Order: sequence, then structure tokens, then C-alpha cells
Amino acid sequence: MIEIRLSAFARARLWGPMELPAVAGGSVADHVVKADKGTVAQDKSLAVEVAIPRGPVVSYGLLGGTYEQAPDELLKMSVLGGEQGEFDGSLAGPPETVIFGLPSEYVDGIANGFLAGVDRLSATPGGSLAFDRAAYGRIGSSPLLFRELAVCVTRLVLGDPAPWDEVLREELKLK
Repeated sequence: MIEIRLSAFARARLWGPMELPAVAGGSVADHVVKADKGTVAQDKSLAVEVAIPRGPVVSYGLLGGTYEQAPDELLKMSVLGGEQGEFDGSLAGPPETVIFGLPSEYVDGIANGFLAGVDRLSATPGGSLAFDRAAYGRIGSSPLLFRELAVCVTRLVLGDPAPWDEVLREELKLK
């Protein structure tokens, strides 16, 4: 895990593939987009966690994705849902309670963020992207934040190499 400051008060972590538990529930959303012929990306898995003060509330979210390349003309996206208990080691501070998993009210935001992230790619590879790790705060999470996180994860997992902190600052509007 790597932790950085995105601004004077906003913080972020980039988690590796085996550092967080996968969401235990099944797929709650699926989308398919057309892949660009001949585009290949390497298998990759990561998660992004952010805590961003916005007025009196700290926006909090964690979202991870796992991409598996396939010689396919489609890119298949799935979102895994369900809740698994508290996350004690999160970036969120008191009075926030962070829960591993993903409630249903954030699923549409993730699906929309995936589509927006694909639109920002120079080319779309075939295969599958599962949003398989998540944590949310009972106070500071929102569908909009999870949309932004999905754009970030999509770009970082499927896109051309870019400094991850720059992608986060751009998509979370912290520039």
C-alpha cells in the first residue's frame, strides 16, 4: 500500500491486489462495451482509497478493480455487492464508520463511472473488469464519489501508464 497527500488535507492510498479482501457477494451489475480490435492490456488489479475534506464532511470511499485480458471484441464489466463488516484501518477518521463491501445505492455510480472512464481511454481492450473490492463510510460516501472512483480505477487498470496521483487529482477535481 502506498499513501500520499492529494492536497493540503486530502489523502489517498493505492492498494495492491492481495492487500484487501474481495467483496463476498455476487455480481449486482454487468455492462458490456465494444473493445477496439487489436488493443491489449496486461492483467492488473488495484484499489484506490480516498478521504477528501469537503466543508464539514469528509468524502470517503475505497474501490478496487481486477482486469483480466482476453482476446475478445468485448470488455465486460461487473460490480460485486454485499457488506462484510467494519474496516478499522481506513483513511477515514472519527466519527466515520467504514464498512467493507458495497451497498446497492452506489452501483449505478460505479457503472456510470466505468463508462466515463472507458470514454477517456485511448483504446479499449477486450476482457473483463470486475469491481471486486470496496469500502464505504456511513456518513461521507456518495454515489458521485463512487462514480469518480470508478473512473479512476478504470483509467488506472485499463489505460495508458500515467502517474496514479495525477489521475486521482484530475478525476476528483483536486487540481
